[in-house]
Order: sequence, then C-alpha cells, then structure tokens
Amino acid sequence: MRLLAALLLALSLTGHAHGQAIGQSQSVFPAVVANANVTGSVASITNQTLLASTPPSPPSQYYRLSVYMECTTAGTGTNLLTLTRVDDILGSLTATYIPSLACTANNLDRNVRTIRVAPSSAITFSTTYAATGTWAIAVTLERLY
Repeated sequence: MRLLAALLLALSLTGHAHGQAIGQSQSVFPAVVANANVTGSVASITNQTLLASTPPSPPSQYYRLSVYMECTTAGTGTNLLTLTRVDDILGSLTATYIPSLACTANNLDRNVRTIRVAPSSAITFSTTYAATGTWAIAVTLERLY
C-alpha cells in the first residue's frame, strides 16, 4: 500500500511538459506573439514581418496562425494571403493560407492553421490584391509550444 501511495505521489508531482516538476518555471502556451491589422486598404502588402525571429530553441516550434480577411466596400477582383517561413525539416516554405477572396461588399474569409517553424527564423506574410474596393485584414500568431 505504501508503495502505491508513493508511486501516485510521484506521478502527481510530475507535469506533462518533458517531465518538469510542478513548481518549476514553465512558459505559458499558447501565447500571442504577433498581431497585424490593416483596414481601409486598396493595395497589396509586400513582405510584412509578423515575427522577426523565433526563439533559438527548441528545434521544432509550433504556432497557430489566425487570419481574418474582408472586402469592406464593393469592388471586383480578388485578394489572397501568402505566408513565408522556414520549416525545421522542409526548409523555406511559402504557402497561400487564404485562397483568392472575391472582393464583393462584406465578403470575408477566415482561416486558422498550425505551422511548424525552425528556430531563429522569421515569419512574414504578404497579400496579392488584384481588385477594386477596400479591404481589411487581421492576422494573429500564437506560439503553441
């Protein structure tokens, strides 16, 4: 019985984060690390830095990217968002996270993605605006662990 109690006590004092004991300093995740908000725009955004450099460790870092894009006044054409980052295994990656959004009044799209990023690397985004009318975008980047 004593052995079982000692085992249960030992298990209850160990957290899930790589065996750290409760009471040791741990980072709180998820944590918002960057935001970008643009309103009333009529042009593309070129290489906007969302995060200049990820921490030097751990080797694999996971982030959640939340994007909300809206055409706020009627027009014609499309807008899309592209994210550039360095994956710790695949290297430099550029991917479209909001597909072409038709720019009609109050048309919106939102997307949430989990991405993996290499240490000490930047995360940037750009938009390709080929439309008339105005648009707005909100981008939030959270570090998951």
